Amino acid sequence: MVDGGRRCEGERLRARARAGRGDGRGSDRARGRSPLGGRHRVASGGARIRLGRRDRARRARHEPPCRRPGRRPPHLLARRDGRGGRHARARRDRHAPLAARRLMHVVVDWDGTVTERDTLQMVLERFGDLDLYARAETALGRSMTLNQVIAAEMATVRAPLEEVVDWLRAQVVVRRGFRDLVDRHRPLVLSAGFHELIEPILEREGIAVEVVANRLVADAGGWRTVFRSAVPCAVCGEPCKRD
Repeated sequence: MVDGGRRCEGERLRARARAGRGDGRGSDRARGRSPLGGRHRVASGGARIRLGRRDRARRARHEPPCRRPGRRPPHLLARRDGRGGRHARARRDRHAPLAARRLMHVVVDWDGTVTERDTLQMVLERFGDLDLYARAETALGRSMTLNQVIAAEMATVRAPLEEVVDWLRAQVVVRRGFRDLVDRHRPLVLSAGFHELIEPILEREGIAVEVVANRLVADAGGWRTVFRSAVPCAVCGEPCKRD
């Protein structure tokens, strides 16, 4: 019995010595590690359960993502100014590289598009023959082409070109936003109207853009029109501003 007691006491002392030397077994158990490596939990009844990848993945889902200090979360980057993503996109478009914006070619009509009212109609109402204007508009697309209608209507104007231009400069209203469109996209103005009536308005606005339009000669006996093309269009079948 004495020898057996001494052996038991000796085993306990050796176990304490191993724990004190830090051979890994005692400290691992104290920290919840197995001598075989890895993290463990102690279940009820003293059974050890090793934490595998699934447990670590489960914990990772509940931990916040790592970010650099001071970085805003991605979903807040577009709302830095408090006004929403639409304004952020507008700012990006405004400062987009000029080369990228030039990939888009913008073509705009003049009368009733850039201007609030049709300038040819304004000229005819003020200086032309309204009865002939009404008859020509009724015949448009039936017995007369667009070029024929414009030529007949302009022939009723006998006022000096300078007088008509001065009146237009005082009356024509350019739509709001056209200057911004020009600054961003440098559009082409394509019109069935006339350079002599369009360019003075652009000059008044301080805007320089390319204009493709017809020409006119202001004779005292009636204005004569000079159309850009007499070739029928493949789409509408008559000469038009597409050519």
